[in-house]
Amino acid sequence: MEKPKSETNLKQFIARQETIPAPEEKLQCPYSEYWIKAIVYILLSGRVKTRTDGYPNRTEIDRVCRQANFNTSLFEDIAKLLIKSNVIIPKDEFDTKYYQEGKNLKAFLTCGLKKIQVAAKGAFLDFVHEYSGHKKSRPFTVKDSDLIGLLKLFFECFRGKALLEKDIGNTFLEFIKLPGKTILSMKKKAGIKDSQPDWWELWLAEKGKQALLSALYAMRWAYVTEHEGKEWVFLNNTGRVMLGMDSAPPPPPVCTEFKAMSNLCILAGCDLPTKTLVPLFRYCKIVKIDRVFEFRFDKKVMQEVPSKTSASKELLKVLQELGPLPSTIRAFLGDKKPSETGGVLRMGYCSAIVIPEKPETLDVIRQHPKLKGYIAPYSPKGTLIIKHDSNTNNFFRRCEEYGFKLKLLY
Repeated sequence: MEKPKSETNLKQFIARQETIPAPEEKLQCPYSEYWIKAIVYILLSGRVKTRTDGYPNRTEIDRVCRQANFNTSLFEDIAKLLIKSNVIIPKDEFDTKYYQEGKNLKAFLTCGLKKIQVAAKGAFLDFVHEYSGHKKSRPFTVKDSDLIGLLKLFFECFRGKALLEKDIGNTFLEFIKLPGKTILSMKKKAGIKDSQPDWWELWLAEKGKQALLSALYAMRWAYVTEHEGKEWVFLNNTGRVMLGMDSAPPPPPVCTEFKAMSNLCILAGCDLPTKTLVPLFRYCKIVKIDRVFEFRFDKKVMQEVPSKTSASKELLKVLQELGPLPSTIRAFLGDKKPSETGGVLRMGYCSAIVIPEKPETLDVIRQHPKLKGYIAPYSPKGTLIIKHDSNTNNFFRRCEEYGFKLKLLY
C-alpha cells in the first residue's frame, strides 16, 4: 500500500538531517532542583536588588555567589527565568527595587506542574521576543505566533536525537516550509489546533532563528553535547515535559531537616517554608548550598541587608520551633547589634550635618559597614559631618533603610 505523500515528505526531511542519538539523562521533575530554590530565597532575602530593567544587580550577584561558592552565570540565568515566569517580581521600596513573591512561587516550590507549564511557556515566548528585537513588519505578537506548537512538532520528529547546533536554525526553516498538508497532518496527530495563517517564518527570519535557540537555552529546555568535535543540540527532559510531550517524573523526596549547631551553624532543608528560609538567607552567611542548606551567624552579614526590624528577633522567631537553642547561639542573638539600635537623626541637607537624639547612635553609625563610609573622620562633638564628596541623599536614604527615623533640623 502506497504511503500518503505527507508522510513521505516528512520522512525525507528527517532523513536529510545529520543527527546523533541524544545522551541519556537522569529524569527529574522540572525546576525542582535545590539550587533553583536557593536562588529564589536569595532574591527574596533582599541581598540582591534589581536593575532598572528588572533583572538582578550583577555586582550583588557576584558578592553573594562568592560567599556561597555558587556559579555567578548560572545564578543570573536562573534569576531571569524566575522573573519571566512570575515566580518572583520586582518591588519598589526606599527608592530601590527589591524582589517579592510572584503569583507562581508556590507552584515552583511544590512542583505544581500545570501552573509551571503555563508560566514556563509564557516565559519562553517573552525570551524569544526579547532576543529577536522589535520588528514593525510583524502583524502580531509573539503570543499569537504558535511557536510552542512549532517546537512540539519539530522535536517530535527528532525524539531521542540531537541535531548539529550550527545547522539547527536552517533546519527549523526547512521544517516550516514543508507542504501545508504535511504540517496539518502532524498537527492533527499531536492534537494541536490548526491556526491560519502560520506566521512561523516571520519569527524565524533574521535574528529569529538564534532567538528561538537562545530562548530554549534560557528556559533550560535544550542542552548542548559534544561529539566527534562537533556541538549537538537536543531537547531535554524538562523541555519535553513543559511542551506536553512527556509526563513529569515524581518530585524528589521532601527535605525538611532543621538543626541549630553549637558552632553557630544552622542546617535547613530546601523544602522548609519560605518564611523560615528567607530570614536565614537574609541575615546569615551562606556556607553551603545543597539539599540541606548550611548557614553561619556572622555580625558583618547581619548588618549588610537593610532592615527596619531586629535581625536577632527575626532569627529567634524562626528558630523557636527548635526548642532550647545552644548557648552559643543564644548568646550571639542576645547581643544587641548596631543595625538593630535605630534611633532618630536630625539632619540638615544643605549643611550635611547629622545630630542624633541619642549620643550612643554616633558610634552605631561610625561602626556600621554600610554607613560609616559617608562620615568625615573628624566632626564637632555630638554631631556627624557627611564627607564633601559623598552623596547626602544616598546617606539619608540608607539610614532610612536601616531603621533610622529622619527629622529636619530647620
